[in-house]
Order: sequence, then structure tokens, then C-alpha cells
Amino acid sequence: MNSPMRRDLAHNIMSFPRTVDDLLTNFWGITPRSQNETWNPTLDIKETPEDYRIKIELPGIDTDDIEVQVGVDNLTIRGEKKSEETQEGENWHVVERSYGSFLRTIDFPSQVRPDGVTAESKDGVLTLTVPKASDAQPKKVTINKS
Repeated sequence: MNSPMRRDLAHNIMSFPRTVDDLLTNFWGITPRSQNETWNPTLDIKETPEDYRIKIELPGIDTDDIEVQVGVDNLTIRGEKKSEETQEGENWHVVERSYGSFLRTIDFPSQVRPDGVTAESKDGVLTLTVPKASDAQPKKVTINKS
């Protein structure tokens, strides 16, 4: 029995990834994941008054295979997760992990300082701290009495 309510629920569930991609693109300027790409790492972005902090999951990737470029209003992370080589006599039964090149671009809502970016890799998570430009930080305004 296919009620209209069930069809609407199924449609909403199926369109949710597209809705999230639209939200990320419109608000953060993050390049959405492409259906054609074999692998794209997930990331989190946190904003503080001083900086943006990005955590991106890159398990099994050597830091030498990761490139980070920062402009005054965006950041690009690219790299490659290489597949394991198959040896003679090995028979894989299940292969669920994804491999391949990836590219993630983040457009910041305010300007940043490319020269102040720091990067740390720990337990397969790359953490980038991107300081905001000084004019992008909130400032307290002193009111002079006349």
C-alpha cells in the first residue's frame, strides 16, 4: 500500500543529500560531493571569533600525499587515497573502502590570513586552523562622551 504520505517521506529522504549539498554550497561555498567521484573525505568546520577550524578525515593517507592551498577567502585540500596492491594468490571477498583522488574547496564568509594557517595530522584527522583577517574579527567600539 503506497500512501501519499509514504511517497512524500521517501522523496524527502532521497533528496536529503542534495538539500545538504545545496545548503553547504549556498552558505559556506563548499564544493559538494560529486556523484562521479570515487571518494571524498568528510569534514567539519567550526568558527570562533578569531579563526575557522577545519577537521577532515583522511585515514590511511600519508601527509606527503595531501596538498593544502589557502587564499584570502578560500581553502583547497587535495590528495589521493591509494588502493592496496593485490598480491598473487590473494582473493578479496569484500571491498567497501573507497580510493582515489579528492579535491575539497571551502569559501570562507570573511577574509582569512593565509600566512597564519597551521596544520596538524593525528589519528587520520587533519586539523587546519585558519585565522581570520584582523578586519574580519569583531571589535569593541568605544563610545566617546561629548
